[in-house]
Amino acid sequence: QTASSLAAGEQAGTDLKAAFGDEPIKAVLVYATVNHDQEALLEGLRKTLGSDAVIVGCSTQGVTGDREVFELGYAAGFMALGGNGVETSAASVNEIRKDTREKGAALAKQLVRGHTEKPRIVILHWDPLTGVDVPQLVDGIKSELDAPVVGGAASQPWGPMVQTYQYLGEDVSSNSAVALSLSGPFDVRM
Repeated sequence: QTASSLAAGEQAGTDLKAAFGDEPIKAVLVYATVNHDQEALLEGLRKTLGSDAVIVGCSTQGVTGDREVFELGYAAGFMALGGNGVETSAASVNEIRKDTREKGAALAKQLVRGHTEKPRIVILHWDPLTGVDVPQLVDGIKSELDAPVVGGAASQPWGPMVQTYQYLGEDVSSNSAVALSLSGPFDVRM
């Protein structure tokens, strides 16, 4: 499990770098089934990408790609974002069920500090097993940051939910929310 997860992360990083060519990768969204060794998967990705790209994501029930759905075994999906002029910032907060609105505001403040211009979009992932009031979390973010918030709850394969994981860099946590913000020369249409 660890070796295959590490190799999967390394291969994904290699493939993403090849697809981007000379353009810089600024962030990678990662979605993986809980069968993976979460830390090893992120370690492999970081090993290949280097320290410049922000890594954010969460565990998922399955991954969709190239007209296929993968829910069993070791599935992972990766999406790189970047290019010249794109800025990214990432942040996380823990124990999101407590003081949820304030945690959302703290998350937004962390994100804003990573930009030289106003963020244009926020991608948010959270642990649904906490019982968090998600509208309060988003309201806290919006109280500090005027940008659309998109994303979703972390998951695991069908059946009783036991544990989900959220990713920031190579750190894997539960009971948390992670967010990625982007700014630069692109449009956001909602």
